[in-house]
Amino acid sequence: MTLRSYRMDEISEKRDNRRENIEEYYYRLDVQYEIVKQLKNRECAILVPSWVEDYNSKRKSVRNLKVHSPQYLQQAIKRLNFNNKKNYEMYNLYGSVGVYKNGVPFTTLQLSNRDTTDWKRNHYKSMIGYDFFLDIDAGSSTDVKFALKSAVMICDYLTVFECPYSLRFSGRGFHIIIPYNYFKYNDFDPSNENSIYKKYYKIAKYLHDKFSEMIDLKIYDSRRVFKLAYSLSHYRQQSYICWPFESMHELDNFEIEDYTLSALKTKKVRGRGVWIFNENGNTKRLLQEIKGVEDRK
Repeated sequence: MTLRSYRMDEISEKRDNRRENIEEYYYRLDVQYEIVKQLKNRECAILVPSWVEDYNSKRKSVRNLKVHSPQYLQQAIKRLNFNNKKNYEMYNLYGSVGVYKNGVPFTTLQLSNRDTTDWKRNHYKSMIGYDFFLDIDAGSSTDVKFALKSAVMICDYLTVFECPYSLRFSGRGFHIIIPYNYFKYNDFDPSNENSIYKKYYKIAKYLHDKFSEMIDLKIYDSRRVFKLAYSLSHYRQQSYICWPFESMHELDNFEIEDYTLSALKTKKVRGRGVWIFNENGNTKRLLQEIKGVEDRK
């Protein structure tokens, strides 16, 4: 398969057609490589947005994809009929919070022939890591300013304890992620009382009670996925780029309009990656603080 791509200088800034803008953005090599890098040993999911009501469109959502190259990602999008000459579906790109020893198994793109029953049942047995994922969710674009305030307070708090994290805009809020390698938790069996998901829930609940009720506490399970950095987050009237921040100063004058596809579609991302704040820190002091608060209750 020939890899279709555009160089930055080939993209016309005058085109305002939403479908064309989306296609141009996703066909950029720098965007493709930054997205695929995040999927190493993780599951990829291509999901139709929740606001789409058409039943046939919703049926196109697919999980358990092993994406190892930009070529394969493009092939999957085309083969699954998200993007063809007759039809175009909005889709969001997700990666699993969990990391697997050898990634997810290869499966056919012919949905009628797929059988992932065994993987769904036993996936956690192949898991080697699971990131701590905090979803600060705004109900609408007008509430994003409140999600921003919550995100800044939590990030400042993590920095007090020299705790590593990454921060990204999600389209309707913010994601704060602490990579799994900063934790020593390794019980991935969701049926166990001391599983990593229950431990992470306790951390999230502590931050929820201390800082913000906008933190979603319903996401701590073994098959959770999150929107990939540099992917697009689609809503009825607008598409946003899930933008990872490199400095907290980027949030000083945050305006949601600055993160629309039309505003950022030509911004260079190659080699930008996902920045880890307090990269040389650890989670020890944060966990001690949480435990101390629980013990005093």
